[in-house]
Amino acid sequence: MTDRWHLPSSYRWWMGVVGFVWLLASPDPLEAAEDDEPRNWFAGVGADVWLGGATGGHGYTQLQWRWYGLSDSGRLDLVWLTDTLEVRASQLELSEYFHLDASLKGQYPFGRLLPDYYREGRRQPAREFYAGYLRADVTLEVSDGQRHFLKLSARGRKWWFQRVDRTGANLTLPDDPWVFEPRLSYTYWHVERDRSQWQPHHPFPRTRGVAFGASIGADWRTETDEWGARTRPFSPLDARNEPDAPIITARQWFELGWPRSTPFYVHWTERAAWGQHEDDLTRRRLGGLNPWVVPIAGLPWGSLVSGRYVTSQFGLRWAGWNDHELGIFVDGGAVADIRRTGDLDDFGPAAGAGMLADLRFGPWKVDTRLGWAYPFSWLEARPSLSFWVSTGRTW
Repeated sequence: MTDRWHLPSSYRWWMGVVGFVWLLASPDPLEAAEDDEPRNWFAGVGADVWLGGATGGHGYTQLQWRWYGLSDSGRLDLVWLTDTLEVRASQLELSEYFHLDASLKGQYPFGRLLPDYYREGRRQPAREFYAGYLRADVTLEVSDGQRHFLKLSARGRKWWFQRVDRTGANLTLPDDPWVFEPRLSYTYWHVERDRSQWQPHHPFPRTRGVAFGASIGADWRTETDEWGARTRPFSPLDARNEPDAPIITARQWFELGWPRSTPFYVHWTERAAWGQHEDDLTRRRLGGLNPWVVPIAGLPWGSLVSGRYVTSQFGLRWAGWNDHELGIFVDGGAVADIRRTGDLDDFGPAAGAGMLADLRFGPWKVDTRLGWAYPFSWLEARPSLSFWVSTGRTW
């Protein structure tokens, strides 16, 4: 695999700047709508920045168009999210209790955030490379339309990988496999309705009530060769990317916002996962303050990569000021192979604390979060601070 071209390291920052200018220059939005009024356009920009012993950041740009005329209950979404394009048809009614979803999604070059490799809080550029994929997904949903949702998904994916200037000469890249990814999931949902749950320019949906879910999946790849930093001069050598077929993943989540009818309420989330035969293509990203990771305040975006973990976030929220929310929180948990040495039975602690502001101004949305990571012995980059800011709108 040879270098043909690569995007500059500031690519995500420039996408965020372009998106913000576009948001300000576009026509004025309509007045704020009722929660249930259909909207067709959603846009957002934001960044997750980390400071202290390690310094860096990523931005994102989002534009989404939604059409509600696909069927009586279905909709069509066209999504652009920084380096990702997706076409998605949702809630196509087969009968009262059965619905069908289908999507086609592609991402390059930040697939699974493989162009960023962090170990013990410090970045190691020689282990980084570009990753992309094209994925087709068909999902059958069985539900009562209110509380219980059971989904069976069949996915097909094609991966490809590419070296960049900083990639170490002795780094072994993964094969470019085809993958079959069946998934089975269940969700229980008893949550107060809020437009943040279906309007995608809200990066952090509000939860007043209780919800939980679990999923199990398997990956069958056409190639399962070992990859990563297998030889010197890398240190330590990479013993954690030795996939086998099938790759098994089981994940579980829980979310609580209580009580539902008072300005002050408790917000509690919990996440857990267990994987077998995994590598860094399937393991979850943990760390940071953005909505695409398992959050741990203060750490760089996705700086922990693990298929076995238990984490939780506990916070207090105040929703007594117009339609805004303010809050404080602590989070953390136990993460397998936290030092990325390949010892999957070695669980290490990670924890942080922070504050947030969830602000609404009619069709505009602003989110800010500030976090600090506790300096455990494995975290060499200290202090570890992170900051999230985003804005979005709908019309």
